[in-house]
Amino acid sequence: MNGKESVETAFGLGRHLYEHGIDFDFMDFELLARARVEDRKLKVAGEEYRVLVLPAMRALRHSTITKALEFQRAGGA
Repeated sequence: MNGKESVETAFGLGRHLYEHGIDFDFMDFELLARARVEDRKLKVAGEEYRVLVLPAMRALRHSTITKALEFQRAGGA
């Protein structure tokens, strides 16, 4: 909700992960909505993800909540 602070937080986390050798991607709500949940992973655009990190937000799209719950119920982190 706070644009500048949100961007700084996201990119700060990205730098931290990168510096510690952790591969990651930023994903928008549309890409997440297209993801399939298989084998405890999110699969989309030829990539597989074992962990989904959602930022602290006041509001989320329904499709984001639905996919996150589907992923969690299938054993994803």
